Amino acid sequence: MTQPLTEEQLREALKTCADEPVHIPGSIQPIGFLLACDFDGGIVRQASENCPDLFGLPLADILGRPLRSLLGADISHNLNNIRGMGGFANARHFAGVWQTTGKEYAVHFSKGGERFVIEIEEAGTVPKTSYETSQQQAFLVSQIEGCDTLPELFDLTTDLLHHLTSFDRVTVIKFDKEWNGEVVSEARSRRMDPLLGLRFPSHDVPAQARDLMRQIPMRLICDVEQIPIPLVAHSADEPALDMTFAANRGVSPIHMQYLHNFGLGATMTLSVILGDELWGMISFHSLKPRVAPPEMRHLLLSFMPLFQLKLDLLRREKSLKLSQQVDQLQTDVQGELEKGSELEAMMQQVGPSIIDVLDATGVVMTNGSEYFGFGKVPETSIIEFLAERVNAAPDKLLAIDNLSSAFPELASHLDGLAGALLTGYEGTRSLQVYRPEISQSVAWAGNPTKTVEAEKNTLRIEPRSSFSKYLLETAHKSKAWSGDDIHLMRQLWPLLSAAERRAFLSHLSRQQQLMINELNHRVRNILALVKSVSSEARRSGGSLESYSNAIESRIHALAAAHDIGAGAANSSVSIFDIIKLEANPYSQEDAQRVFVSGEDANIRAESAPIFALVIHELMTNAVKYGALAVPNGRIDLEVRRNDDGLRVDWFERDGPRINTKPKRQGFGTTLILQAVPFEMGGTADLRFCENGVEATLTLPPSAFGDAPVKNRTQNERDNQLPSKTVTALRNGLVLLVEDNFMVANAMRTVLENAGFVSIEMLSGVDPAMEFLQVETPTFAALDINLGQGVTSEPIASELLRRNVPFIFVTGYGEQHSLAPHLNNVPTLTKPITRRELLSALDSLVI
Repeated sequence: MTQPLTEEQLREALKTCADEPVHIPGSIQPIGFLLACDFDGGIVRQASENCPDLFGLPLADILGRPLRSLLGADISHNLNNIRGMGGFANARHFAGVWQTTGKEYAVHFSKGGERFVIEIEEAGTVPKTSYETSQQQAFLVSQIEGCDTLPELFDLTTDLLHHLTSFDRVTVIKFDKEWNGEVVSEARSRRMDPLLGLRFPSHDVPAQARDLMRQIPMRLICDVEQIPIPLVAHSADEPALDMTFAANRGVSPIHMQYLHNFGLGATMTLSVILGDELWGMISFHSLKPRVAPPEMRHLLLSFMPLFQLKLDLLRREKSLKLSQQVDQLQTDVQGELEKGSELEAMMQQVGPSIIDVLDATGVVMTNGSEYFGFGKVPETSIIEFLAERVNAAPDKLLAIDNLSSAFPELASHLDGLAGALLTGYEGTRSLQVYRPEISQSVAWAGNPTKTVEAEKNTLRIEPRSSFSKYLLETAHKSKAWSGDDIHLMRQLWPLLSAAERRAFLSHLSRQQQLMINELNHRVRNILALVKSVSSEARRSGGSLESYSNAIESRIHALAAAHDIGAGAANSSVSIFDIIKLEANPYSQEDAQRVFVSGEDANIRAESAPIFALVIHELMTNAVKYGALAVPNGRIDLEVRRNDDGLRVDWFERDGPRINTKPKRQGFGTTLILQAVPFEMGGTADLRFCENGVEATLTLPPSAFGDAPVKNRTQNERDNQLPSKTVTALRNGLVLLVEDNFMVANAMRTVLENAGFVSIEMLSGVDPAMEFLQVETPTFAALDINLGQGVTSEPIASELLRRNVPFIFVTGYGEQHSLAPHLNNVPTLTKPITRRELLSALDSLVI
């Protein structure tokens, strides 16, 4: 019976779940055998029910027998040696290979309470490091070493491990302070539903499971539908066996049901431990039963310390940057303390930096009945109320992300504020920082609301049956305060308290006046331009509504261009950013409708509005009469530097044919032809060609700013596919089969930069054939040799049968090992250039 939870039932069900003895399941998975013996005489006290298949003895003859008589003197000797090792009790240890009936078996030992736990698996599971595995490990290390941010590390890791292991999905899951998990990165096959950004409630991984994750680095469940093999004890009083470190430990039926409901066939998890804390996990999902190969498990276990080290390093770098911000703030304030100004003026100077560093809306400093603030802060009564509360707090600090919940009496007076970080000093003084309310949708993998199942008068959490995206709306809350925020707040108070002697103002007065003068100059120019736009739009005739629409869109273009420069506090603005801003309304559904290539440049901020208005007019004309007026039309923009400055070429493709040049020159045409020469000293040429409008704008060097921009090199321009390939194939599904991750990832990057969206990257024949059972790609690129004598011929034959175009990639320069019917397939030889790959794909289009 399933029912919603009451508060009392929730407590009972969670206690039942927490009390479940997952470390003593009383069974093993059917991937090996298990014995348990005592410490002193090595007598077997428990055995898995399948042990007679291994030893050829009845179970009764195995139980009570010395381990030495079953596994031999060498294994027993190794057991004693391992027993003397430091840390033996906290890990699983490989103790050698045991041979019987012509087969080899790997033997592992671990400590389970008052027993030795002996796991026996076929020798194929012996961890050994081959040359290939060493190369893979070196490659993984080299790749993660180059990551500069946490998202980059997570995305690269899931991508690498998805390709390396051929599991259907690999995710990085981070736990929050309440042990809810969030999928922060994902690499998956198309057959798997996306989980990126979704959250999993804490009861999906209960407390006792998390405790085990802290102790063991890997957990493998090879078959969700497996029939567990029970353990049999030698005597009725034998205690339950602690199997914490056993790799083939049985699985909780509740967890098996959970995985079954999830639609999985097998899973593997790697614990992510930072210090002594469980940070999260890397989770592997397979739709079918799967046992990770031995060298794969060894590689993953050796990779995890490196991943954790890099993760910890990047987290520390983030904290260091915050400390540097605090240090700079301290330096700025200390340098101004003695320059003589009142506290109110000081807060106006320091306030912007505080709310910027703390991502806040307002800051207040109180001293008895006086207070001085900056930004959006609540009314005086609330400030005084919170000052009293924080000074009454045990450690003089409060971090609140829902003020209306913490203090319901304040709810109707908060005016959109929801979070407060407060610190108190000397009874009545305080520093208060405020954040606004954020109404947001939190995406969960299924409804996180708990349900219970009544079983023998005991309530337990029932595994969820749905993992579809489920949105929960949160209201009256702010962004949560982090540990870094609290640390910063503790550092700020002594600094600002000292500022009561005198705050600063004069240091920035001259610079401030210069900024005001520059602002006035720009505002006057903008107003003059707006006046000109208004006059020209009025003279162009038409209805009041058309006049209103025309002037509104043009002023919007001016304002948007102004915001780019003003928002960044720069003296120059990226031309690419201006073009992107003007193109966004027409290319949101299909980014390739407006395609920009070439080299970016920074145009001076005072010239940005007029340049944006020219691009706006070109876009508007294209929407009304040109390429953007029809579904398949597109615009190509090329930006090129030369000795005379910069050239911008505008080409409209696949739009309505132009039979005659317009007789009347409207304001838009006039603006395009005259604004650039008049305002920027450049030239403008507008051509009405039969195949579409073309325009050329040239800007002199004097129009550029000095700020650096990221330019597209010729190689990056080569990433762009020829136009017929973009049109015919970019919306299709690409299949890449390549056992070398670097080569596959490079090809995928080229295709992504060219506008392809759906790319499936696989590493072997089996995953590819499984993929082809449910998908038919638009085209494919196949590595001929996939290692260990395996070729991609079965994949190629299947693609030929389906009339799917494809190319071969080879590192051998020839394909003599393939069947004759494949000899005419286009073949590229490694290393592959971007141009070669794109040209080969272009040849697939008939």
